[in-house]
Amino acid sequence: MLAITKRLKLPIPPENEESEEIVLAAMLNDEDGGFRKIFVDRGGDALCFNSPIRREIYQEIEKQNGVIKIVSVKNNLIHSHSSDTAITKLVDLCQKYQDTLPHQIPEHIHVIIQYRKRRMVYTDACKLMDKAFSNNSEWHDVNDWQDPIPFDNYSSLPKFPTEMLGNLGLEIVESVAEVNQVDEGLPASMFLSALSACLSKKAEVNLVTHTEPLNIFTCTFLDSGERKTSTMRTMTSPVFNYQAKKKLETPEDADVPFYIVDDITTEALFDEMVDNDERMAVVSAEGGIFGILAGKYNKGFSNFDLYLKGHAGDPCSTHRKGKKAQFMVSPSLTLCLAVQRDVMREMGDNEQFRGRGLLGRFLFSLAKPQAGYRTRQVKTIPEELLRDYENIIFELMDMPFSSEKINLTPEADALWDSFYNETESAMKQGGRLALIKDWGSKLSGAVARVSGLLHFAEHGKDALGKPISVDIVDASIEIGNYYKQHALAVFGLIGQDPQIKSAKKILEYLMLHKPKKFKGRDIMQNKNAFKSMDSINLGLNFLEVKKYIVGIVDDSVTKGRPEATTYDVNPKIYQLQ
Repeated sequence: MLAITKRLKLPIPPENEESEEIVLAAMLNDEDGGFRKIFVDRGGDALCFNSPIRREIYQEIEKQNGVIKIVSVKNNLIHSHSSDTAITKLVDLCQKYQDTLPHQIPEHIHVIIQYRKRRMVYTDACKLMDKAFSNNSEWHDVNDWQDPIPFDNYSSLPKFPTEMLGNLGLEIVESVAEVNQVDEGLPASMFLSALSACLSKKAEVNLVTHTEPLNIFTCTFLDSGERKTSTMRTMTSPVFNYQAKKKLETPEDADVPFYIVDDITTEALFDEMVDNDERMAVVSAEGGIFGILAGKYNKGFSNFDLYLKGHAGDPCSTHRKGKKAQFMVSPSLTLCLAVQRDVMREMGDNEQFRGRGLLGRFLFSLAKPQAGYRTRQVKTIPEELLRDYENIIFELMDMPFSSEKINLTPEADALWDSFYNETESAMKQGGRLALIKDWGSKLSGAVARVSGLLHFAEHGKDALGKPISVDIVDASIEIGNYYKQHALAVFGLIGQDPQIKSAKKILEYLMLHKPKKFKGRDIMQNKNAFKSMDSINLGLNFLEVKKYIVGIVDDSVTKGRPEATTYDVNPKIYQLQ
């Protein structure tokens, strides 16, 4: 909630007394008025001189016609002023700066005109701040307000920045998107997931305060008929091919290694991870995984601790009746999902998914539907490109496990720190990520993980000996910002957030009564859908973030009381249907 308690203090721009005096002295010692003409031509006037005395002297100079006569200036000052201050200053100026070189004068003229511009900006800023920080909204014009952000209109979501994926990533993602005629966010998320499946437990990104592993969770939303399965097959087939290759190389009496599985129960996944060096990738083009996590095969009991700990690399154990207890020290799980949009409802219905932090771990993508706008496709993905993609996947899969930490270059580290601070600030009350702190708190870490993935995609196995460049961190931040916009949309569309429910009820009140201002207690008195001010405040916070209202705190009322805040209503909301 926006709380304005006092006006900010702006520093007053300084003056340059020396330049002002030099310019005045030059004018007084230059009888033909050449310096005065330069001054005027550059936009100078009396107000360029900061002190009243210097302004008075200049105004008397201005009264001279062409030729400046210092005696006339002096006599005029004597005639118009009762004090001798300006006259004394006039004499001082003529004596003090009589030796100033003529070629220096234009530079001093430039200085005092620039200082005048600074003072003008300062004055204008003070006026604007007086307006903005006043408790009176009558000065508002409709055009002064930002357009309110619709609750569920996400038609302008950004496209995936494929150019940030490096040369190979860009080529394979754009080729698959073109041939399959799908939104680029779908194959791009799968490309990152494939890298994650390769690199789990093989390195970590060193952020000094902590490290980030290289496994990620992605979830792309697309309806049926949008070629999710065929796209996933292309993007993950190198991992399956590597798995098949290892199967042929494994002796008959030895266990066949697994690296990637489809829908699987949590219990079975735990067993597979224990048998496969505590790592696994789960890929699925169906939404059944959320049903499994919600307890579909476990009598309705949600059991997704493994997913939480597998994302973070935290130790976990299982003790199932009739089976030997199992333990993992540092599990590493990759999750790559492409599910229908109605799965969002299932996600929203299970409060534990968000309450325990599962949804905060996903990089979400709301892919743009293409069905109905596609043409008969005769192109195919170039075989050479598919081979290059498979080669890099095989190279990364062949890398041994390692606990080596990959550093950032100093420039990259500074850039990541800046992004971290911006993200943290965005989670403050009223910030862009304030309503999805569970997701926002993991965004900076996700960007670090993506940086590590792109680092290996660029350098292959040689990446272990190189720091992550600032260009790769910059590219990862762009990708992180893409996922941020899509996450805001996904959490909005889930629609089960009590803040959104409250906001919609408050908006109903506003549309009915059309007030210019209101307080929380007005809602309580006129809208019987609420049982407490706490539930109303949830909606008020959301409406502020979406630019429907602006809250002004009245300092005369005890702090902390909802009644102390008056809300100005964005008049543009009354133009909405």
